[in-house]
Amino acid sequence: MKYRHEIDGLRAIAVIPVIFFHAGLPYFSGGFVGVDVFFVISGYLITSILVRDVRVGTFRLTDFYERRARRILPALFLVMFVSVLFSWFVLLAADMKAFSQSLVSISLLSPNILFWLQTDYFSSAAEMKPLLHTWSIGVEEQFYLFWPLVILLIWKCQGRHQFLLLITLCLISFFAMQYARTESTSFAFYQFPTRAWELILGALAALFLNSRDGRLFGDLMASIMAAFGLFLIFFSVVWLDKKSGYPSTWTMLPTTGTLLVIVFSQPKQVVTRFLGQSWLVAIGLISYSAYLWHQPVFAFARHYAKVPPPWQLMVFLVFVSFLLAYCTWRFIERPFRSVSQVSRRYLLNTCFVAISFFIGFGLIGHFSNGYDGRQFNSISLREIDTLMKPNYGLSEQCDGYSQEIDTCVYGTAPNTVLWGDSYAMHLAPALMGDPEALSFVQRTFSSCRPMLGLSIMGGDYSAEWAQNCLEFNQKTVDWIVANDQIKRVVISSMFLFSGYKLFDGNQFYDYNSKMVEDAFINSLLLLEGAGKDVIIVSPMPSNGHDIGRCLARSKIAGESLNACNFDRDEWSDEFLEGHSFVSRLASEGFRTIWLDKIFCKTGTCLASYEGIFVFRDKGHLSISGATYMGEKLNFADHL
Repeated sequence: MKYRHEIDGLRAIAVIPVIFFHAGLPYFSGGFVGVDVFFVISGYLITSILVRDVRVGTFRLTDFYERRARRILPALFLVMFVSVLFSWFVLLAADMKAFSQSLVSISLLSPNILFWLQTDYFSSAAEMKPLLHTWSIGVEEQFYLFWPLVILLIWKCQGRHQFLLLITLCLISFFAMQYARTESTSFAFYQFPTRAWELILGALAALFLNSRDGRLFGDLMASIMAAFGLFLIFFSVVWLDKKSGYPSTWTMLPTTGTLLVIVFSQPKQVVTRFLGQSWLVAIGLISYSAYLWHQPVFAFARHYAKVPPPWQLMVFLVFVSFLLAYCTWRFIERPFRSVSQVSRRYLLNTCFVAISFFIGFGLIGHFSNGYDGRQFNSISLREIDTLMKPNYGLSEQCDGYSQEIDTCVYGTAPNTVLWGDSYAMHLAPALMGDPEALSFVQRTFSSCRPMLGLSIMGGDYSAEWAQNCLEFNQKTVDWIVANDQIKRVVISSMFLFSGYKLFDGNQFYDYNSKMVEDAFINSLLLLEGAGKDVIIVSPMPSNGHDIGRCLARSKIAGESLNACNFDRDEWSDEFLEGHSFVSRLASEGFRTIWLDKIFCKTGTCLASYEGIFVFRDKGHLSISGATYMGEKLNFADHL
């Protein structure tokens, strides 16, 4: 297979936006499409190699897998091992447990499956996972497992039938992605069946170019198509963003662009000369190692800091990532890819030892709850983990569509219902005082906004989830209206809707503020019409940072927790949106309790009281914080 320097340049065009996107730098809102560019390139290169070997009769499955192992595993294992060292000193217990699980999943070629179960790729929690980026390596490894067999199968077919088989597989995967994203965008993002079409596009390019036996296209058409392909990639990087509902039809922009560049690039073209510049080719050569290093470098920096690192530090870490990438390429990648320098036996032994270590370390980390016996400055991470424990209110069973009312009751004769999402459930400990004075039922469903007839949808929230949310809210209101004993309904939520689609049980809608307000007001009027006293509680003030993590870091370092306090002018856009929504409801005459007036009395919002964590994350009360709020700040009196 003839070396094409523009392919390495294209690798650089893929990896730079990905790294800049994860660094949070401006103008790279769609930098994640670099992974799609990598997928197409991988499909092209692997298929080209397989076709060459099959054509000349030198193909052997064991040789193919050995080459893939030499290319992928040594650098990956180095990054994993260094990440293990840093994780021991940086990660809190819950984070270490999740990290340990990722070590096992990577060793079993399934990180994409684990991360699908753990987190939305575009959530803020995702950027805290040191090995999140290995999901794409998992997809490629799964592709490598069966693709040689596919090539052997289609090679038995005659010319046109080869293309028809590949096109059929490509279309099946593409439409599987389109269907899956209606149920779970996260599944569609991470899983091999919904991503395979991108690699197959590259395979089609390889088969097409192989069938032409090197014959060139007309210079003008080829130049235009290659330039258009590069434009599609650049356009995707700057135009798409986290809210694009990725992957989707939009994924065809970077993938088609990559396909056009691969197929139509010819010597002496402007695009070929641009991609063949020495600095781009050099970055392309180390692109795999750069991709491996950037995410753990960024993630550990974010874990160690009390607040998100400034952009200047992130730019510095970008350079660190490329420096580590060069060293890894020079001293790990190149030697291990050479059979003369690293024998097959040595490679196999190294891989066996590494995999055994990562699985062992990962399993122990999982079952020890993230090695929570570790101590820093005589403070056990087990203690920190307890302070940051999720606040489900009365019980973890009180979070979900199918909960039973009897398991979520405080007191013997409840006259109050706490209704909403996780921003309602975290209030439950603040209401637990004298059950004779205040007895309540908790009816909460995480992320399910408390209103009738509409639900958010998108991201991790599938149509099925949205339907469950609609039914949950309807059942809750029906029960409240039918129960004469219930006199008061306390409603709380994040009150955040922008960035989501809306679902009414039959039809999907783009976000419409009036539609949401009407649904909320109609729900509140229905309750008031049934004789219920409705009280709205605003979300907790937030500056958008993980305040719980800031408190934990400060406590571990023996520093003052006051460093995590924040001023009103630091309130996050998300909180301000929710606050504004509640303000509009209050202007309609609905009774409202403002949590910012409790925690930000002096203009500074307090993150702790008397050493007690108020927050457990960006905006949720910790269990101890909510309890303090009830016992010391007399929250129930506001009702």
